[in-house]
Amino acid sequence: MTQNLTEKELSQVLHVSIRTLQDWRQRGCGPSYLKLGKAVRYPSDSVEAFVTKALVTSTSMQSGQ
Repeated sequence: MTQNLTEKELSQVLHVSIRTLQDWRQRGCGPSYLKLGKAVRYPSDSVEAFVTKALVTSTSMQSGQ
């Protein structure tokens, strides 16, 4: 079973605020997450996939070229 990170843990790993994570969830552009009752958890494999997808090798890749 993969480890599930809390908002606080993930914000520290990614160096973003908890508010940013909440905004990403609302916009559907962040890592996949679990909603367990009122608790939000981020499976470590979905965080890894999110980070891998965000990798770029040049600035031209960011503009879709």
